[in-house]
Amino acid sequence: MVTISSIQYAGGTCPYQIEATTDAGKFFYLRYRGGMLSYGVWDSAADRNGKYDFRKEIGDWYDGWGDHDIISKELNGIVKFPDGFKHGFEVVENYSAERVWQSRNEPEAMEKLKELFGMDDSAVPRNPIIPN
Repeated sequence: MVTISSIQYAGGTCPYQIEATTDAGKFFYLRYRGGMLSYGVWDSAADRNGKYDFRKEIGDWYDGWGDHDIISKELNGIVKFPDGFKHGFEVVENYSAERVWQSRNEPEAMEKLKELFGMDDSAVPRNPIIPN
C-alpha cells in the first residue's frame, strides 16, 4: 500500500491531478483523464517517466472530474490519503494530516489566543483548506 504523508497539489478537471509525497519520501502522481485513473511513485518529481504503477479505466472518454466516492473506491486498500482529504476538482495545496488536526482544533486555539492577548470577537478563525 502507498501511504501519502502530504499533498502538494490536488485538483483540476480533465485531468484531475495529485502531486504528493509518500511516507517513504517518494514522489506520488495521480492523474484522472479520459476515464483512465493512473498513479505512479518515483524517487522524485524529476524521475517521473510516464510509467505508472496503476492504471484502470473507471469512466468514459469524456470523464476527468475528481469524484471522491469513485476514486476512493478504486484506490481503497491500494493508496491511503491523509485523514480528511477529499477528492474534488477544487484546487488544494499543501495538505497533510497535521493540517487537518489543526483545522479541527483551530476554533478552540483562537479562543485561547483571545484570552491570552485580550483580543475582541473580531478575530475569526481561518477556514480550513478542506472543509470537514
